[in-house]
Amino acid sequence: MAANTQAQALNALVYMYKEVIKRPLSLELKFIQSRRQQKLPTVLTEQ
Repeated sequence: MAANTQAQALNALVYMYKEVIKRPLSLELKFIQSRRQQKLPTVLTEQ
């Protein structure tokens, strides 16, 4: 899963628990957090 998608889903769960259910999210979520891929710098040469 893309890192942004995973972050959005987690934020939606936190919001739902906080604003709709009115309880803190006390679940211990055990998931592998996605990481954004590092972007390699583009190097321009005279060629």
